[in-house]
Parts: sequence; C-alpha cells; structure tokens
Amino acid sequence: MFCNFLTYLNGNSEKIKNLILEEILKNKLVRPYDDMKPTLNNNSHTDELDVTFDAFSISFSFLDRQDRDYKSDEYNLKLDCRIYFNIYHEVQDWESEMMKFLGSIMQNFNEDCVLEYYGDVVLVRKRGQITVDESRTGRLEKLPYELLGINYLEEKIVLD
Repeated sequence: MFCNFLTYLNGNSEKIKNLILEEILKNKLVRPYDDMKPTLNNNSHTDELDVTFDAFSISFSFLDRQDRDYKSDEYNLKLDCRIYFNIYHEVQDWESEMMKFLGSIMQNFNEDCVLEYYGDVVLVRKRGQITVDESRTGRLEKLPYELLGINYLEEKIVLD
C-alpha cells in the first residue's frame, strides 16, 4: 500500500528534514524500526531523505520538473516535493502511526498540500482550509484523520 503527500517547500529541504529527523524520530512520535543513528548519518548531506519506521517507510524528495508541473496543474496548487509512504499493512496500527506523522508535518508547515491514498486524493489543504473526502477511499481502510490534531472539513473534494 502507498500514499503520497505533496506540498511546497520552495526548494528548501532543511526545515522538513530537521522536523523528521529531530522532532519525530528523537521524540519517538512514531515508532522507529531500529537504531536511527545510521539513518541520521546517511541523510544528513542530501536533499532527499529515506527513513524506515515500524509501520511504514518514507522517501522524501523534490519533484522533478515534469512531475512538479503535472501535479501542480492537476491540483491547481503550487507543489514541489513529495513524501512517499510505503505502508506495511500487516502492522495493525499503521493508519494511526502515519496520521500522527502527517499531523506533525501539517502542524509545522502551513503550505497547501495534497494526500493521495492509493492514487486517490483524500485530503487537500488549500489557502489554509483542510478538506477530507472519505468517499474516495472506497474499499480501502478509512484513515483516522482526527489524529492529525488539526481542524478539517469532511466534504467532497473539488479540484478547480
């Protein structure tokens, strides 16, 4: 299973990397898979970031020009980076672990963003308003959006 979280950082990866490596990992907001020292060392000198947690792994990177233009046009939002989630669905509480992680990101960054769940848009923040559309998940497991720790509206997502 997979998710994509897309947002805009204006080419600056340091703030999000510090948030993930310092606050989320060191404070154990979500369960790490194993010793994080190699992860911290391997990711300190690059714009990209790969981290394995107990319930999922993430890969943070900036979108190449073609993907950036395509996704920005598709959602009518300024987007330049992606956090790709490879979800370990056999871990019983992967949904709550992922939503706590995303909540920390969204609380620390106010930019517009999109969450794609298996390719379907299920969350959009545009001009500060967060909209969640559970109807798009179909047979997939419902996500516990309340664990984001931020206010949102449940309604149909309309991409204009």
